[in-house]
Amino acid sequence: MKDYLQLALDKVKESLRGELQNEVSISIRGLSVQEAIGNPKRQDYPIQKSKEIMIQADYQGYKGQAFTTNPTEFLGTLQEIFELDSKNLPNRAILVATLNALAAYLGFCKGTIHCHDQEPEECGKWIVEQLLPKKYKVGMIGLNPAILQHLCEAGITVRCSDLDADFIGKNKFGCTIEDGSLVNVEMVKNTDFTLFTGSTLCNDSFDKIMETIEANKKDYAIFGTTAVGVCGVLGLNRFCPLSK
Repeated sequence: MKDYLQLALDKVKESLRGELQNEVSISIRGLSVQEAIGNPKRQDYPIQKSKEIMIQADYQGYKGQAFTTNPTEFLGTLQEIFELDSKNLPNRAILVATLNALAAYLGFCKGTIHCHDQEPEECGKWIVEQLLPKKYKVGMIGLNPAILQHLCEAGITVRCSDLDADFIGKNKFGCTIEDGSLVNVEMVKNTDFTLFTGSTLCNDSFDKIMETIEANKKDYAIFGTTAVGVCGVLGLNRFCPLSK
């Protein structure tokens, strides 16, 4: 199985060879809900329920973010960052956020900062505009309530999975949330388009999803800012029209 995070980190590290020995610090801190997504009218985003924390890395003024349920803080050099064990989930979130900042610094990507206020609603409408004409049956991995609501209200056939036990089995906008640990592979195989959250990069389920997509030659897009660096460095499809 490909390790997409490591592939992207290796490519970025190669581009930064002259800076690895510099005493350059990267500070990572958790963001408040308001800092992360502003003040949207709806109150059902996971970060508002303390289900996820957004951490943010800053390198030379370039910021990278990552949604994670395993937040931690870090202050160190580039070399120390690259030596972290990516199988440790708190470390993995640090690596993802840092990769996003570094990828922006190197010009691999733009749009590393999450949209705010009512922009997630506009994002949901934009995604509907992309998918509705294709008449896709959509499999959504990772509940984003704004996106799911707009998909359902547009009449798009959609299944949605998540790993949060508080969501699994609940009906959201006419769609029953399924257990991602049980159905993700089958769902990719039995839908036309997989729309999945970049947060899967932090919980280490990203690689299996991408492997299934590629093996079954399925169309897909990754949403959110968490996977912006991996998408930019490796050329993966991304839906995130209002990120900054």
